[in-house]
Amino acid sequence: MPRPKPTPTVEVPQRTELRSSREMRRSKRKKARKWSIAIWGVQAVVSAIFLMQGIMKLVIPNDQLAFTMPWVSLAPTWLVSLIGFAEIVVASLLIGPALLRYRPELCIRAGLVLLFFMIIAVTYHVMKREYGAIPYNILVMLLTGFIIWGRLRKDPIRPRDPSPQPPPLNRSGFF
Repeated sequence: MPRPKPTPTVEVPQRTELRSSREMRRSKRKKARKWSIAIWGVQAVVSAIFLMQGIMKLVIPNDQLAFTMPWVSLAPTWLVSLIGFAEIVVASLLIGPALLRYRPELCIRAGLVLLFFMIIAVTYHVMKREYGAIPYNILVMLLTGFIIWGRLRKDPIRPRDPSPQPPPLNRSGFF
């Protein structure tokens, strides 16, 4: 009697366990936390850069500052001081409102102002043929653009809840 042919066994791959909704939420939170850390880190770095540059323009005399920033020798002292003051204010607005969660949209507007500053700086350096300073300005532009994009799309800061509601009026007839 002929032997029956063995039927080929097909191994069905084991289905991995479906992820529960809790695991999916945890995964999303981890990813959101990574984005938040990255955006806060870049925001702190860009804010520190502009804060230091602004303080330098206010504290160091123009003749000494001209060694590292040649454009200062061509600009009036009041303009250099005004630019330094503006950089300090905008750097503070880049991090302060987001940190305090009070009017966090100011963070995005400050980023747009810094982006505008960098566009002016790149234009100036191109006109003066100071090509060595342009990569730094473009890097700061990219970092500032990342902050704006991140705060608009990936990790917007929600404003703090308004102050608690006042207690209800006493309806019993006493004050």
